[in-house]
Amino acid sequence: NNDNLNDVFRIIYPFEVRKFSLVVYNRFGEKVFETNDMTKGWNGTFGGVQQPMGTFVWMASLTDKDGMVKTAKGTVVLIR
Repeated sequence: NNDNLNDVFRIIYPFEVRKFSLVVYNRFGEKVFETNDMTKGWNGTFGGVQQPMGTFVWMASLTDKDGMVKTAKGTVVLIR
């Protein structure tokens, strides 16, 4: 809702990361966001168009400074 509180969904990892990937999908399995930059996150849009409120699936993968690969997945609810 552009109030600068929780306007961007991102993954926060407290240690150094060598490689990173975050992908967000809508309920139809369409990829609505993808980044390899840990400082960037999803703002609830796809192609510049605000997405409807609802549940989106995210998948993240990272390689830490020791070469350990970590993956996670979950859901995020978009509320406007």
